[in-house]
Amino acid sequence: MTRGRGRGAHGERAAEVASFGECEGEMTDSEIEVVEAMGKWGGGFVQALAEAFRRADLHNFRALRVAFPEYWTKYSEVARKAKREGSSS
Repeated sequence: MTRGRGRGAHGERAAEVASFGECEGEMTDSEIEVVEAMGKWGGGFVQALAEAFRRADLHNFRALRVAFPEYWTKYSEVARKAKREGSSS
């Protein structure tokens, strides 16, 4: 099997990572809230993923978001819900 750029799944994934939004190099407040929710309410794997997000540079942060969109989506909602419940107390 030949490995190369562009056509295969890896090439497509690399293109997604490269084009993933504009970031300034630091997590936004909402991204921090998502990562904190993952660390607080996630299982062992998701907690480890939260730690990976905390340690990641910009490129790897983007790669993690592209690789695990289902967790990002789930814990974005968890963070929003926690924020709503916390602000209504």
